[in-house]
Amino acid sequence: MKQLSLIPDSSQLEVPAHPTPLIHTNHTEHTIPVSTRRLLGAYYSPRSAADFMAEWCLRRDGERILEPSFGDGVFLRAIAQSALRKNLQGIHLIGVEFDEQARTHAAQEFRLSSAELIHEDFFKVPPVKVQAVIGNPPYVRLRRLARDQQQRALNVSQRVMNQTYDPSGSLWGPFLQSVLGTQHRSDELV
Repeated sequence: MKQLSLIPDSSQLEVPAHPTPLIHTNHTEHTIPVSTRRLLGAYYSPRSAADFMAEWCLRRDGERILEPSFGDGVFLRAIAQSALRKNLQGIHLIGVEFDEQARTHAAQEFRLSSAELIHEDFFKVPPVKVQAVIGNPPYVRLRRLARDQQQRALNVSQRVMNQTYDPSGSLWGPFLQSVLGTQHRSDELV
């Protein structure tokens, strides 16, 4: 896995000075109707994959981890459990999710603040410096998005690649470019 160097940015995202402890309550399966999942491009990762990835990316106390499309919370859960196993108390988790129902569920399950669990289109979130990005991007065709969402995704690709992205492509391309490009800087992408 390629290591990216940290490049300071002028993040405008307000995050608490002291991270909220990751408190994991009893998990109840979050179910979203199949039609909604398809519309959002939500194909959830298996817990075993999330656990493996969390163990790999979570290295030391004080790290800031970004999950840019947390969906059912499998990666949030995996980070919380990995932090407990490693006895890391100061992990700062930032999650972004377009689906308000999923964000509300995660806020209740993990007892994280709205500054830490953001209900927003990822492409609208101001840049934030983190040590790792973990997650599974949405898999939905750009043409299925609302025009403004589609345009934000295409703008990211234009800015990062300096060329036009095929509008019939999938959202995961601009999503990954956003994480790797100029918007969100990190040491590791998992």
